[in-house]
Amino acid sequence: MDALLSKKFLDSIGVSLDESTYRALEQHSQESLQARIIEAVIDLLDEQQLEDLQALRLSGQFEMETWLQANVPDLNYIIEDEIAILLGDIAESSDKL
Repeated sequence: MDALLSKKFLDSIGVSLDESTYRALEQHSQESLQARIIEAVIDLLDEQQLEDLQALRLSGQFEMETWLQANVPDLNYIIEDEIAILLGDIAESSDKL
């Protein structure tokens, strides 16, 4: 998250948070971003890919990053898009921080 919403960056744009609030924002942002990316990827997978993904996950020897890179050609675009959406959502609700 340092590259996404570092405390230094937030301070530079006038969003001053105490340490515990910043840590909560950091955790929420990471969890939200991960959920958004997974949801976007799942929407793109065909039935066989979904089955393969589930089988790998259940095997306990699951390398999600490797599998995603091999099976989702637009992964970088999806991640960049979801980061932009998350930042927009945070900016819209910044008055509530």
